[in-house]
Amino acid sequence: MLKEGASVLSNQELLAIILRSGTKEESVLQLSHRLIQQFEGLNLLKDATIDELIAVKGIGNAKAVEILASLELGKRVNRLQIDE
Repeated sequence: MLKEGASVLSNQELLAIILRSGTKEESVLQLSHRLIQQFEGLNLLKDATIDELIAVKGIGNAKAVEILASLELGKRVNRLQIDE
């Protein structure tokens, strides 16, 4: 990523960076893959609630808040681009 930029990473890899760690049973890449599958990609993940995220095994309060904060930041950046 340092050489080629974030645009070359998959959604799974970007989410793994946000999550930072997996669980005792699965790596952060496995956890991010399962999360993306459960929410049908970014389509449903972008509107997920904290309760929906916490219901996923391996996602606690801290990880759920990090995901929601990242999604909100992306929405705000997108709104800036639309307003310009």
